[in-house]
Amino acid sequence: MLSRGVISAIAPAQGLTTTQRALVGAVFNAMTGYSAILDPEPIDPEQFAEALAARTIEFRTRIVQMMVLGALVLRPIPAEVTAKVGGFAAELLVDESMLEVA
Repeated sequence: MLSRGVISAIAPAQGLTTTQRALVGAVFNAMTGYSAILDPEPIDPEQFAEALAARTIEFRTRIVQMMVLGALVLRPIPAEVTAKVGGFAAELLVDESMLEVA
């Protein structure tokens, strides 16, 4: 579920870049001990927020920070990606200042 949400937020229209795939794969394995599913069925922000409703704000903030990191490796960052990450952050009730940088 976690990789599904992050990838849904950061993937540009043409799909994850090679760098994003490597980043998500490495970060998820290091943080969770599980492999990320890199080609998941997309999930919308509302569904993802429902799935993470029992998680703490600190946990949800880390997930949004992972989304921001995944967006920041895109050059240039597509407006659609920043909008999606912002939408996920809003649904997760996370106020992340790094969204301004993106």
